[in-house]
Amino acid sequence: KHSLLAKLTRRPVARRAYQIQQSVYAAGFEHGAADGISVPEPLGVVEEWNMWLQRKVAGRPATELLPGPNGHAVVERVAEALYKLHKHGPPPTRIHTVEDELAILRERLATLSDERPQWRHRLALVISQCERLAVALSSSQAAAIHRDFYPDQMIIDGSIAYICDLDLYCVGDPSLDVGNFVAHLMELGLREHGDLAFFETLSGSFIECYCSLNQSRCRASIEAYTTFSLARLIAIDAMMPRPGAAKGVVPK
Repeated sequence: KHSLLAKLTRRPVARRAYQIQQSVYAAGFEHGAADGISVPEPLGVVEEWNMWLQRKVAGRPATELLPGPNGHAVVERVAEALYKLHKHGPPPTRIHTVEDELAILRERLATLSDERPQWRHRLALVISQCERLAVALSSSQAAAIHRDFYPDQMIIDGSIAYICDLDLYCVGDPSLDVGNFVAHLMELGLREHGDLAFFETLSGSFIECYCSLNQSRCRASIEAYTTFSLARLIAIDAMMPRPGAAKGVVPK
């Protein structure tokens, strides 16, 4: 017996998301891939319901495994999976530039400034700093990227790793995915443990493993995209129903 998962989306997103998953699956990410790195098998589209189907996979989200004794092995496996996607993922049809990333950030923080006027000056400084960092990234190398990569997007089943939720798959800077993952680890540490550096050693292992595979000088770009992602998470974190949820993230 097999279990299926259904994803309901807007038109024409359902078919596009299915086709992305299908193209990645066929590019060496199939179930039972020799290196143990796959995506869930796409099974079809139900047009009238704007829904597409994929096979449910075994395992647990990386988020649940990080605090355990095998946390370093988990993040290294995640780095290997991400590197494979960047290196062997089929060419996407969409492009995401650093200017696109800044545009999203400006929009999110502008909305937050309207909602939290007492933060307006500090949020303006955040955007200004991000724009300054972005200047040095214009010549960054592009590849197929996930564009929404964080621990919940990886399902781990022993040595088998599944990359999930490729809806935003596009051409972009690989450092975006690495930085986004690190930023989410920082936010998770702050939210769940009250400590921005709670997962710092795991983040270091993740970056070290990815950079050793990539063999490029990408650390400065990773730091920049980590900053962009943290800045974007201010707006997301502020929407969570907890008093002062974003206070630990907004710099003074």
